Amino acid sequence: MPRNVGGGGEGVSVLLAVVLVLPILSGGVYGKGLTTPARTRVCVGDGVRRQGLARRAGVHRVLPSMSGIGRQMRVSRAARSSKTSEEGERRSVIEDDARQIQLLGDMVDYYRSNYETALRQIQILRKRVYQYELQLGLAPENTTSEPPKPSYTFPKPLSRGRDLGTYSWEQDMQEIRILIPVDVDVDKSKVDVNIRSDAQTLAVRVNGEDLNVGGDGILSHKVVRDAVYWIFAKHPSNPTKKLVQINLEKTQRYQNWEFCFLTEDIPPDTTITHKCYLDIQYEGEEKPHRMAIGLYGNVQPRTVLNFMSLCVGNVTTSSRQGETIEKVQLSLKDTIFHRIFPGILMQGGDIVNNNGSSSISAFGHPFSDEDLKVQHSKRGIVAMANDGPDSNGSQFYITFRELTHLNGKNVVFGEVLEGSDEFLKSVSRTCGTPTGQPCQELRIVDCGELP
Repeated sequence: MPRNVGGGGEGVSVLLAVVLVLPILSGGVYGKGLTTPARTRVCVGDGVRRQGLARRAGVHRVLPSMSGIGRQMRVSRAARSSKTSEEGERRSVIEDDARQIQLLGDMVDYYRSNYETALRQIQILRKRVYQYELQLGLAPENTTSEPPKPSYTFPKPLSRGRDLGTYSWEQDMQEIRILIPVDVDVDKSKVDVNIRSDAQTLAVRVNGEDLNVGGDGILSHKVVRDAVYWIFAKHPSNPTKKLVQINLEKTQRYQNWEFCFLTEDIPPDTTITHKCYLDIQYEGEEKPHRMAIGLYGNVQPRTVLNFMSLCVGNVTTSSRQGETIEKVQLSLKDTIFHRIFPGILMQGGDIVNNNGSSSISAFGHPFSDEDLKVQHSKRGIVAMANDGPDSNGSQFYITFRELTHLNGKNVVFGEVLEGSDEFLKSVSRTCGTPTGQPCQELRIVDCGELP
């Protein structure tokens, strides 16, 4: 008898040890034990597929508050069986909502489609989950009734289109949206939007009249013909107008449209309107090389004015030296080319520190980009160096070859004229390094305007 009692007590001790230790190893109610590794390429943890959310969600952590769901799903069977049927139903709702959140998150993360709709749905589901967590005591202490904001940021539109008067357009990863102003009293039945059989021609009729949007209506790329739809939208500034918003799905996602309609693709006017020169000298040589540059004043008038002013040196600015303020002349004279990459480009124009760390324009402040459609199409293209959009100053560069990856990012405003082709090849070969630090000093000893 004592032997049997002793054996039973040993079994009870083992059972108690298992009951006490198992929740700790599995994370327990508060998730302080061992955690399950999370996948790093999903929006929510992969625990949804294992009837529980991982504690960490890797790179794309969407729902910080969802860790409460993971903790609740690790509660032992004994604890779960003691809960009421109402609580069990709420946990079931939490699991179902969590699955929906993951599916929506995956849709946004991988397909980038309908992200605005997915965002609204995720916010609704997260709020309901968070409220149930509060009621079940699963949320952290001292929390508000509103769930924390998700850390996931949705993709921004690739670019904005131009406002062309009769219409404007914009795009994101998947869609093109064309906005056409019409009278506010236009009825929906009077609007007809159609994509022709070529999947590239848009026809819009309002009150029986063809609007001829984009001239002949030919889009710059094909669209998915069966996915076209339109809605009325509020006009942002004119109360007597409203907008017909036409949504077109791209045939190639992530493709950035430069133009909406082919009629917008007007070649820039690269007529040379002004000429200037740079006398460039190798270190140790006596005679400099005169480089003539032609400038595109019709398409880039402000950029050309800035460069001409720095060449002529007729602009001054104020500089404080201690308690005194001095006038400083802004000129490219005596500046060096501080970056030279062989076979790519040579960059100069730092008229302040002469090392590439500063850039000041003839206007005294950075100025905005002009036409970005002019291409880096050959050797000898002259363009503005910048620190991002609308940050042009005094620094510029000259290309050693065609540089298509810079198209649309930097303002091209001129080209090197005949007589300097061999000089550019020599600079690329003798002064350039892979790091861009010139192995030989190249200085602008004089500059000015040519007739």
